[in-house]
Amino acid sequence: MLVQSLGWLGVRTANTAGMRALLRDALKLDVLQDLPGDARFRLADGTEVHVYGADDAHHAFFGEGPVVGLRVDSFRAAQAALIEHGLEFVYPDAQRQGGSAWQHFRGPDGNIYEIIGPDDLEDGDTLRVRPLAASDLTSAVELWRDRWGTSTVVSSSGVHDLTAHPGLIAELGGKMLGVASYRLSGSDCELLALDSIQQGVGVGSALLEQVTSLSASKGCTRVWLITTNDNVDALRFYQRHGFELIQFHRDALVQWRLQKPEIPEHGLQGIPMCHALELQLCLPAHPGCKP
Repeated sequence: MLVQSLGWLGVRTANTAGMRALLRDALKLDVLQDLPGDARFRLADGTEVHVYGADDAHHAFFGEGPVVGLRVDSFRAAQAALIEHGLEFVYPDAQRQGGSAWQHFRGPDGNIYEIIGPDDLEDGDTLRVRPLAASDLTSAVELWRDRWGTSTVVSSSGVHDLTAHPGLIAELGGKMLGVASYRLSGSDCELLALDSIQQGVGVGSALLEQVTSLSASKGCTRVWLITTNDNVDALRFYQRHGFELIQFHRDALVQWRLQKPEIPEHGLQGIPMCHALELQLCLPAHPGCKP
């Protein structure tokens, strides 16, 4: 895999008029499209520069600065290299059009970047989320036991056997990359477990999006979950996806260990596991949910 050049530049800004004038009138770039919220220009070497309005929801993940695209000779190889390096893609599947493929990722500095190259992806290279089948349970239970000690979880709603609840599996090329388990109760959907084997390819995001979509289709007003005080990565992940912290259960794990002794005393980074945090996502189609 070879990075050939800077292959794209994009910016999302409230001052689209100023940026359009700069690129069009001052720098004399070729104009491909000059709409107030979506303007596109081209450099002499063919590289495109896009200017999006601040209300462009498709590029809401852009930061305050420009987003740079790196042109590669093999998109598939570049994507695999980023996955191997543990970087996080903004969305699970590459965008593909006209023989090209591109995908945005978050760099170690927190900024958004992009890889763009020839579309050499194969049919099995896209992430797929489907219902968890009986034939998947052996692999799912192995994953749950590795992450949670058993296939049983405890939350403020009680003790739950994950094998007894509906679930989703994320797979790429036939390989399981993650599993979600959830519980429907009235107008609530409780996310019982969400586990990714492969980080950085959008597995958790894809599973969470599907759980949310299924919940809305069942008439739920919210999706809620419990995490523990040591799991700062989970807190960051869920809040990025619109969840809000609504309740702090002090010393909850002291009681929950009576029901599940496998819960360790210390969690991630050696932090004592004592408290539970409850987060929820209100589903906009069902206004009965109140934060």
